Amino acid sequence: MIAEIGLIALILATLFSLLIGVIPLLKIATKNIDWLSAAKPLAYSQLVFIGFAFFCLILVFCLNDFSVIYVANNSSALLPTYYKISATWGGHEGSLLLWAVILSIWNVLFAYKSDKLPIELSATTIAILGWISFSILIIILFSSNPFERNLPFPPNSGMDLNPLLQDFAMIIHPPILYTGYVGFSIPFAFSCAILLARYDLNPELTKWIRSWATASWIFLTLGITLGSWWAYYELGWGGWWFWDPVENASFIPWLIGVSLIHSLAITEKRKIFKSWTILLSFFAFIFTIVGTFLVRSGVVSSVHSFASDPKRGMFLLVFLAITIICSLLLFIFRPQTNHDDVSFSWWSRETMLLANNWLLIVAAIVILFGTIFPLIIEALGLGSVSVGAPYFNAVFIPLMLVTSIFLGLGILLSWKKNKSAKIFLQMKKIAILCLVISIVLLWSVFNYELIYQGLASFAISWVIACCILDIKNKLQYKKSITAIKSIKLSYWGMQLAHLGFAISMIGVLATSTFSLNKDVALSVAETTHLGNYSFKFTQMEQQTGVNYTTNFASVDVYYKQKYLTTMHPEKRFYQNNIPITETSINAGFWRDLYIALGEPLASDNNSWSLRIQIKTMIRWIWLGGLLMIAGAILSILSRRLLTKKTAILDNNLLQDIK
Repeated sequence: MIAEIGLIALILATLFSLLIGVIPLLKIATKNIDWLSAAKPLAYSQLVFIGFAFFCLILVFCLNDFSVIYVANNSSALLPTYYKISATWGGHEGSLLLWAVILSIWNVLFAYKSDKLPIELSATTIAILGWISFSILIIILFSSNPFERNLPFPPNSGMDLNPLLQDFAMIIHPPILYTGYVGFSIPFAFSCAILLARYDLNPELTKWIRSWATASWIFLTLGITLGSWWAYYELGWGGWWFWDPVENASFIPWLIGVSLIHSLAITEKRKIFKSWTILLSFFAFIFTIVGTFLVRSGVVSSVHSFASDPKRGMFLLVFLAITIICSLLLFIFRPQTNHDDVSFSWWSRETMLLANNWLLIVAAIVILFGTIFPLIIEALGLGSVSVGAPYFNAVFIPLMLVTSIFLGLGILLSWKKNKSAKIFLQMKKIAILCLVISIVLLWSVFNYELIYQGLASFAISWVIACCILDIKNKLQYKKSITAIKSIKLSYWGMQLAHLGFAISMIGVLATSTFSLNKDVALSVAETTHLGNYSFKFTQMEQQTGVNYTTNFASVDVYYKQKYLTTMHPEKRFYQNNIPITETSINAGFWRDLYIALGEPLASDNNSWSLRIQIKTMIRWIWLGGLLMIAGAILSILSRRLLTKKTAILDNNLLQDIK
């Protein structure tokens, strides 16, 4: 009965999303202000029904209702309750419903915060979000119903949740990642509303979009960071990024999101690149749909893709095609109001930011091409090919190195035009310093063999030096603490985000260059050595968990013959005897010790294969990601404080600008 109630709530949510999409837009013909005002309560109502439907899905999981096909395929009676809750988004049907729930939450947040916007803009934005929600809910009802019954002979038990998903990260990673994905619907819908209403993308509106785009990017960055960390400790390979198609599906909108945020900054400060900014807001959302299609359609194979169905993917493909066609037609036929107001020279911050925009877009395109190229070859009947890390590294790393150079220039240069010889001289000095650093590292550490590492050292040094120099230039004119405090939070956020990018690059460079690894077979009481560490295999025992059994190993670790710690890698066996590696990690700021337990190599199970790794500075990768997030949060806080001090979205002002 709960499943049927949930389905009814889902149908009602679909009807409300249709009303959200239709009623506000009828104002175009009727000019009825009451119909415009109905957009907000409709959005609130839709969230109530879709939230209740999602609650019903959680309830049928917790009650072990295996007559529901989705529950039977993704749960079991022995599954802990917290994993039963996360199992609601562990498959195709539930993940799409989570997508729709998060979209509804974003819509309500926008409706709640849009009081200072002209009602025409806010209502049109809510209506477009309603149409997006309606499309997703229609896909769920007609191809991915999570409440479908398995009658008249339901199974007595479930097939269990995929063992790889029985992890704490599964509870937080997908909701956070989806929040970032879906959040780009706000800039998309708002840009569409601006074009439909023929508003100018002025600085006031740009600030509004920028806050939503930055918030979405924060969640997407956090989701990618968590996913990288999850893959590192869960899969047993010891890597943090594999250029997997599903990883690429989230990375592409992340790159476009970075471009969008920087383009919004230019439009806000200089009133230029308006059309380009709107186009980027379209692409950021479009590629989140592309990512959803790749993950949930079954067209690509991925270790991360746990819910796939090519037939269902066709619905997503149709939705993607409609979104692309409608948004681009709107962009083409409604461009009249968004012309650039000012000019700038080639030697300016605008040029450097625009260059980085293009480089990031090119990077996104080459990653997309590498991801879908095997699909194109197979569709043309030319056989099958595999595109892996060598391709992605060969095309992406050079682009990022060049991006780093323009990034540093963009930090130091001023808006519009730079005539100061002082800045040029400072750039020349830090360029020489960075060149010296990279040559020293290339000679003493990389042995003249690792050219990419030498270039990366220059790029990283350049970014850090430019950030430090810009801060120095900023502070030298501030003669008091009060003056220093007057510097906007957004400035410190920018510097923190760019330093975070550099720190992540340091982590990537260090872990890819200096990490050590060793695959070894050990019996109990045997010892092996790696670097300055010794690893003694001391014990193997059988243990039983809530819904699994495990081979639980103990390995004593010594650093320069001095006892350091004991690590416990596991090999777990879940329902249907599926083996899962549970790594043991001794974390540190400068290095991680990483042990993954393999298979027994002798009939008496006394000899086991182990993968032992020393991962140099790998946590700097995630530290850099967190610093980028912190910088983006400071940027949002800065604009929020500014909004409190000045009425930046006065309706009368916007009507005059229209």
